[in-house]
Amino acid sequence: MSQPGETVRRLISPAVRRFIEEDVAADPIYIETLLAYVDAELNAKAAAEKLYAHSNTAYYRLDRIAEGTGKDLRRFDEVLNLLVAVKILVPRDVSQPDNGTPRR
Repeated sequence: MSQPGETVRRLISPAVRRFIEEDVAADPIYIETLLAYVDAELNAKAAAEKLYAHSNTAYYRLDRIAEGTGKDLRRFDEVLNLLVAVKILVPRDVSQPDNGTPRR
């Protein structure tokens, strides 16, 4: 996954690819939220704490991720699919700024 070829990239659904590319182009807040959610063992409230955000904010962002990608974030296999797509499409971990603290 460190240098995936075009064949691997084609396996990512267009909706997931578009969502990730748009998030990276703007402020990768949704990727940051997804990574915090995974790090919190799929617990939105714990992810919100890691992000220093209100739990409703985390739920809102997770809903936007689900809508934008067509994935059910309550299913481990679909979260794993998104996580692999992020690792393939994003050259570095965008969830951490240079100083190592979460953006928000």
